[in-house]
Amino acid sequence: LAGNILTVARQMRSLVERLLELARMDAGKGEAQEPVDLSRLVGDALLPFEPVFFEAGLTLSAEIREGLRVRGVEGQLRQVAEILLDNARKYTPSGGGVTLELTRSGRSCLLSVAGPGTPLTRQQRQDVFKRFYRAQSSAAAEGVGLGLYLARGIITRQRGYITLKSEMGKGSAFSVFLLR
Repeated sequence: LAGNILTVARQMRSLVERLLELARMDAGKGEAQEPVDLSRLVGDALLPFEPVFFEAGLTLSAEIREGLRVRGVEGQLRQVAEILLDNARKYTPSGGGVTLELTRSGRSCLLSVAGPGTPLTRQQRQDVFKRFYRAQSSAAAEGVGLGLYLARGIITRQRGYITLKSEMGKGSAFSVFLLR
């Protein structure tokens, strides 16, 4: 019983924190952008997810190119990486594998998180970035439908964009492009 109460309390705290972040974004308020070592940040964000994926019966592999830097807000960029990893964990079937890659793509840095989840329709691919949207799945019960909406807002404010590709037999892949 105490464990369940603690879990619900953590979920409520996370919801309140995300709602506050959304309110700040909607009001146009934010932190000043500074140079960020994106390679280090993504590597640090990845570490706590390794045991979580292992316990869920999933594999997590990463390829992070060293020395990639962007201008942005470090805490918010870390939050984007965490949102994408958490989403991948929720929607990857047991025994599946998730791949995270951070590379250079022209004048941008590309962060990609891909997994074998159920393919989404064109409409679902658009809807996943809407506030409070949740896919029709038992995994969606873990969230409130704010993560990807928040991620898109953060990326847009940091002069980048996020895309989603989802195909039968190939799974789904989120790609975040940020100017270097």
